[in-house]
Amino acid sequence: MTEKSFLERVSGGLGTTVTTTLIAASGGGYLAPLLPALTGALANQRYQKRVEEALQELNQRIAENEQVINLITDNQLRLVNEIVSAIMHTTNAEKIEVLKRSAINGITADNIDDHEASIISRVLRDISILEFEFLLRLEEVQAVIVAGTDERPKSNNPDQLWIDANEQDAEFLIGLVNLGLVSPTGSGVGGTLNYRVLGVAHKLMSLARH
Repeated sequence: MTEKSFLERVSGGLGTTVTTTLIAASGGGYLAPLLPALTGALANQRYQKRVEEALQELNQRIAENEQVINLITDNQLRLVNEIVSAIMHTTNAEKIEVLKRSAINGITADNIDDHEASIISRVLRDISILEFEFLLRLEEVQAVIVAGTDERPKSNNPDQLWIDANEQDAEFLIGLVNLGLVSPTGSGVGGTLNYRVLGVAHKLMSLARH
């Protein structure tokens, strides 16, 4: 008797249809250690346990919405499948929770077009949990302004978030720009750098936050 592979264990309780979906969505595998010596590592075991539990829960939650499932669009199906693939390649427990919420909410998110589905699925795969938490801070913000500490106004405008160029938040902001969630709008008074949050970012937050 040989020990079941991780993919076999994950899919064993999900049924043939879901198993086929998992294999296709994961590219035929999962985030396996590149070195055999790492297979038995505690970190790898923790990762496998998180993913197994996440996929079991996700399948159960989605299966409860049978009427909704029959009405999902091509874009929703694609989005959820790609989120499942991202789960199978994610080691961070907090990010797995974000991905689970996104997949569950994706079943009812019928206002996402093909282009947005592409961006959202790519972002959910690549965004770090710290970048995601920073993104949530921008939900009610109209403008993000990067400047030196001495250039900040004395009174706070709730529609603006001022960031010191030397703070870690500035790194998170650049990450969101590279992910296509935030766009630069030019320079302001005193050489500040101004940014705005794009609409697709708000759709992603709506999927992943609740």
